[in-house]
Amino acid sequence: MPLPTPNKDEQQSEFIQRCESALSEEFPETAQRTAVCFRQWRKAKEDDMATKGLIASLKPDGAGELAIYDTIGEGMFYDGFTAKELDDKLHELRGVRQLDVRINSQGGDVFQGITVYNRLRAFPAVIRVFIDGIAASIASVIALAGDEVIAYTSSSFMVHKPMALGVSGNEDELESVIGQLRLIKTQMLKVYQDKTGLDTDVLEEMLSHENGRGTWMASYEALDLGFIDRVETDVAIAACACPEGDQLLPWLKCCKKPDEELARMQSEMRRIKQAGVEQNRTFIKHGVL
Repeated sequence: MPLPTPNKDEQQSEFIQRCESALSEEFPETAQRTAVCFRQWRKAKEDDMATKGLIASLKPDGAGELAIYDTIGEGMFYDGFTAKELDDKLHELRGVRQLDVRINSQGGDVFQGITVYNRLRAFPAVIRVFIDGIAASIASVIALAGDEVIAYTSSSFMVHKPMALGVSGNEDELESVIGQLRLIKTQMLKVYQDKTGLDTDVLEEMLSHENGRGTWMASYEALDLGFIDRVETDVAIAACACPEGDQLLPWLKCCKKPDEELARMQSEMRRIKQAGVEQNRTFIKHGVL
């Protein structure tokens, strides 16, 4: 029988459920049946790149721009873009002298992510990475492929231990998986250490925080630790051009002791962002994100 294909307005979860039901006899093994259905979903979507957050374009100044707004990898657990698809997008941008990579990704498949990182590192252009939203898990490694890494006051950065999803097998097979996880962790630590200069023990502790769930950082925290190079802010700070007492923001008084006020503003922004990070942790813990 022909394999099921998604209907025009069918949601992914609806299609997977319908597909698994239709293939229950032809593919009695649940894992195989699920994998086939996810592959069918991906095949139906692979010609429509608008459904993927991977967009390449040329800017008016001649620089290239690559937006990574999706999970990394495809298959049973991820429905994002592949390293091959990213390589195709880089091919479209060949010849540019500067490439701006914009990231908003919660991570994904670690092997695909490492390939993306290496491919970006090898791309013959000056690369600036902008963390537009979140760079978490393997996306935090990809972010460090830039010659300069830039975040915003509302950006988030997260590192954690690599995980194996849907693992089953005997003792020897599980030990092999553990060995792979340790190797991947070593590779990730090397990337983080090359960027930050932090001791391996410090980085290991960050990855192991909360039983391996890792460490969330607001942009200024990531800056302080060396993961990023610069934090952009859309707050305009006057150089003592306004009357004393005027306020640009409730916590920033203009003109008086600007360095002190800027430090106080940054501290307040960190506090506000950390509250948001804690909320995101709660959401993720309960499966909301």
